[in-house]
Parts: sequence; structure tokens; C-alpha cells
Amino acid sequence: MEEKNYYIECGKGWEHLYKPVIDYIEKYNEEHQDNPIEIMQIKEKFAGLRIYTNFGTKELHEMIEDAEMQSYNTCECCGKYIEGAKVDGGWYYALCDDCFNEMVETRKKTFEEFKKKIEEKKK
Repeated sequence: MEEKNYYIECGKGWEHLYKPVIDYIEKYNEEHQDNPIEIMQIKEKFAGLRIYTNFGTKELHEMIEDAEMQSYNTCECCGKYIEGAKVDGGWYYALCDDCFNEMVETRKKTFEEFKKKIEEKKK
């Protein structure tokens, strides 16, 4: 098996969506070593999962499309069902209420700590 040459740039909540795609590609590549499918990127974009490959079979393209569609109703962090994306400051997030609120609170704390450090340096 070839070494993984891509990063997974999204939360663990989508693992159950992209893992079957990875498994399919690994199995395909075992059987087609002369022309393997390469994963170029797995990431979040506009609150949806994106999986890019160098090429694929019809079955793989259907799997990817299904995973990407399901991601719009799946929390990227915890995997819970959601009704759709949340928006904060013009950015879209596929997060449940709990994960979204946690993200917002973490940002507030980080910003407050940053402001405090700047104020201390001014003294």
C-alpha cells in the first residue's frame, strides 16, 4: 500500500462520510496497481465536505456525491444530524448548536486573552 500523501482538512464528525470513500479507493488500488486513484484533497468548503481525486469510477463519483450531500446535514465536529449550516461573520459552518456555541465561546476567550496581552504590553 502506498503512503498517504494527502491531509484530511475537516472535522472528525464527517469521518463516517469520507472513510468509505477512502476504503473504496484503497481496495480499487490493490486491484489496479498500474493506474491507482489518488486522493488529492479531503476538506470542508462552504460548510460541506469536498473530496477531490485525480480520477474515479462511476461508483466512486456516486459515493463522493452522496458523502458530500450528507455532510450538509451532519455536524462536522461531532457527527450529529443538523438542519443546515450556521453563519457567523460571513462564514458558513456545518455545526450543531452545541459545537457552534462552543466554537463561538472559544473564539471569544481567545480574543479576550489576546486583547489582554496587548494591553499588558502597552503598560
